[in-house]
Amino acid sequence: MTRPDKLCGFVGCAYQALSNRHTYCGVHVGLARKSGRRDGYGAMHRRIREGWLPRVRAGGVLCARCNLPIEPDEPWDIGHDDVDRRRYWGPEHRACNRATAGRRVQSQEW
Repeated sequence: MTRPDKLCGFVGCAYQALSNRHTYCGVHVGLARKSGRRDGYGAMHRRIREGWLPRVRAGGVLCARCNLPIEPDEPWDIGHDDVDRRRYWGPEHRACNRATAGRRVQSQEW
């Protein structure tokens, strides 16, 4: 077996990938498999997005966050509830969806 010539695809990792056909090293391969489900982007998320895809492409779908139309050729995401990531709001403009982390109120204990 030859040594792989590529590095692990996990951000900041300097280890080599398991092989030239693998993306991650032995440390991160398990994390990479679980991360989609853990972060709320697993199979259920993909099914919900696929269900909305024909409607968004047809036009007339409103962004669940800003309530403006999502154009058929515009990038979009399925928006999670800000408090409970197991719940979905529906299609959102990609910019609206990805700007939420900066707008969240951080709880502070005094």
